[in-house]
Amino acid sequence: MEAALPSCTHRSVLANHLSKLPASSSQDQAQLGLPGATTALATLLVPASAGFVGLAARRRVWSKAKRSEKWCAKLTRLTCSRSDKDGDEGSKASKEERNDIQDTGAGGPDELDDAAFFAAFRKRAQEVEQQEMERQGVVDRNWQAGRADVKVGAVANDWVRRVILVDDELFVGTATRGVQRYGLGSDEPRQFFPVSGDPTRSVPADHQAEYDPETSVTSIAWSGRCLFAGLAGGRVHAWREDGTLLLDTVVCPENFARPCFVYVHENMLIAAAGEAVMRWHVDELESDESDGAKQPARIKVNGNVHSLAAGFEGSFALGLEDGTLEVRSLEHLNLLSRRAGAHRFAISAVLVTAEQILTGDAAGNLVSWRAGAAMPGEDWEKLWQREHRGRVVAISQGGGEVIVSAALDSFIRVWNAESGDLLFAIPEHRVWLGSLSMSPDCSLMATDGRDNAVYLYRFSED
Repeated sequence: MEAALPSCTHRSVLANHLSKLPASSSQDQAQLGLPGATTALATLLVPASAGFVGLAARRRVWSKAKRSEKWCAKLTRLTCSRSDKDGDEGSKASKEERNDIQDTGAGGPDELDDAAFFAAFRKRAQEVEQQEMERQGVVDRNWQAGRADVKVGAVANDWVRRVILVDDELFVGTATRGVQRYGLGSDEPRQFFPVSGDPTRSVPADHQAEYDPETSVTSIAWSGRCLFAGLAGGRVHAWREDGTLLLDTVVCPENFARPCFVYVHENMLIAAAGEAVMRWHVDELESDESDGAKQPARIKVNGNVHSLAAGFEGSFALGLEDGTLEVRSLEHLNLLSRRAGAHRFAISAVLVTAEQILTGDAAGNLVSWRAGAAMPGEDWEKLWQREHRGRVVAISQGGGEVIVSAALDSFIRVWNAESGDLLFAIPEHRVWLGSLSMSPDCSLMATDGRDNAVYLYRFSED
């Protein structure tokens, strides 16, 4: 049986929206569907309590981590101060930090000789490492079994088109109101990043509605200090973290509007729309020099781009309209590898891992390839192929060696990475489902595709 989750249409109904979630406990869980399954079904936990996904629990974990980090940092400084006997200031700091460390309950260094002191340091580091391993084990097992707590993470005042999860924040791309920045658990956005264009002008779109406002956000990326967005009308934007606009450029001709996709890696920004691919150095965008220093590199590829993703080290991957997949260099944009006819339909989603490339197409096919950074495209080996019932729009890697794919059949499906076996499915997303985003440890997943709500799936238990 599949768990039906509600949609949401406006921020003002957030409380009602949350209250409609079915109550459950560890004994009363909503089942997620495995077609034809007769044994262990995957489960989706939907707690009765409203609000943000485990905010208090996450804060407790972060608080513990910060305390451990502070303790280890003080030990490190104390170690350095032991080898420096000169200067009263250093000795004073050393004494104060010794007292702080003693307050943690680990035993103060004043009461320990050097051997015992460093033994306590190593023991604490091992305990922290063991706790993290155990936590990651829980996350991996929950992914395999399909167990997650589900909550509304944000409700925007416009249709949500894309979302990315960055630490304890969500960047939400909308149809007409640009990108909105939310803290996890916040009802209101803390920052707005407006976009250029006419929200009343429609451009062709790759979903069942067939058209989108040219201002609709089709791609988001975050570098740690800058935000980047591609729009349905073919424009690319870049902002500093404070909202200062750094870039507003049309990537493909305005009379041939195609969705723009963005990817950022360290100091490189890639934007692709139509047959055009452009590259900027981010530090040049941020500089105060003349525009001459900001001219991007530009190439034309043999077909409209339908997807853009991280490639192997130093590269990026492009999915083209004719079913071809290309891997190109970030620095020079030159072709490194190419698989012509990888699909019969446009490649609409790509994921590159250390040993695999996952591709999804406009007809709903999902294919796993064995491929390497130095392997020519014609030598890629097809490992398995599975199907959605609509265009594949996003592919990501979950915990426990699983692959997560989202499609316009309103389903997110989770597969065993090695065998391609279906583990579980999450239903009830809308036909305009566009993205899913993972935290680095895969303990939290954010999805759009439910009107103007962003949903969070927590696979940890802290």
